[in-house]
Amino acid sequence: MKKFWVSALAVLLVAVFAIPAAAATFKIGDADFKLSGSVRVNAAYQISDKGDRAVGTEDSETDFFIKNPGNSRAGIWAKYENVSGFIEYGFRDDSDGRDSLYARHIFLTYDMGAGNSFTVGQTYSVLGLHFANNEMNYSRSLFGFGNLYSGRVPVVRYTHKGDITYNIELVNTDTVDYVPGEEDPLRYVSNEVLPALAGNLIYKTGGLTLTPSFLVQQYELTAATDGVDDIDVLAYALCLDTVYKLDAVTIDAQVWYAQNGAIFADAFDAVRGSGFGAPVYDWTNGDIEDTATYGGWLQFTIPVDKNAVSLGAGYQQAEIDDTLGTEDDWSRYGLFANYRLNVTPQFFVQPELAYYNYGEDVNGVNEYGSDTFVGVHFRYNF
Repeated sequence: MKKFWVSALAVLLVAVFAIPAAAATFKIGDADFKLSGSVRVNAAYQISDKGDRAVGTEDSETDFFIKNPGNSRAGIWAKYENVSGFIEYGFRDDSDGRDSLYARHIFLTYDMGAGNSFTVGQTYSVLGLHFANNEMNYSRSLFGFGNLYSGRVPVVRYTHKGDITYNIELVNTDTVDYVPGEEDPLRYVSNEVLPALAGNLIYKTGGLTLTPSFLVQQYELTAATDGVDDIDVLAYALCLDTVYKLDAVTIDAQVWYAQNGAIFADAFDAVRGSGFGAPVYDWTNGDIEDTATYGGWLQFTIPVDKNAVSLGAGYQQAEIDDTLGTEDDWSRYGLFANYRLNVTPQFFVQPELAYYNYGEDVNGVNEYGSDTFVGVHFRYNF
């Protein structure tokens, strides 16, 4: 696999100067089409502290890799009269058991005029839709380290664009298994009772953009053990994204608060130590203890000629009530610094240093460890 991505990187560097700058556009009858895509490769040293491990097992590792971070993609836009659509597929290696080809976006939008539109299909939820310029760790952009990310999911969305733009949508969140604890005989599967309701509002004035967003959902935990009652769970999130553009620097920030967010926040379980944000089963009364989570990230981007330096950090914490009624917390954080070198309008190279700390378990006993990356991100957009 490594030889394949070494070859892919060589092809990418050659393609920078061989592929036309503009994406292909064409017509079929009265419909307009446009091809788009992005080829991405990461090359880096990864220094892993695996945390507290069993005696006799390796607790650290250093590896060099060249790989597609998992979000290279190709898509096609289409527009006919008031209807437009987008289909995009992503490409990744299948070393972790996931499909190498997967659907990222598939949706249709109907333009009703006067700034109003209606969208149906799979795309990003509007909750916390703002990403840091962080490319190491599979280009996850501080997901799980302060960035509230709720994935690309089926939505039914109404949009109004004007002096203030807003979106209201019904969201089919990802269904996830909920495990109260490895020592517990009970296992639950979450079932969506109703689609989640989400929305955001985009306000711009001068160089400032404010985007508050929310999501609320009720779902059901269905026990795998006979004779155990199902449990209703309320989950919600509130988030504020901010961008402030000045001549000398652009400041990006996100802050958020959530309750029982594991069902809709994919990033909570995308990193070492799953279950971040899941409610805790309470054996004393056969119910659950809600889990509150909060976090955010901050980034400074400084222009340097036609290039840019980005410095960023993120943090998130879960406040967990255990079955004895005592409180503990689980926190993670990440730091990064990079330099984006724009070789052409479509191609850039981004050296980056990043550090991710996975915290410790809720009992404060076992460390989950950390990852440090020293690498370069290559990207060609078309």
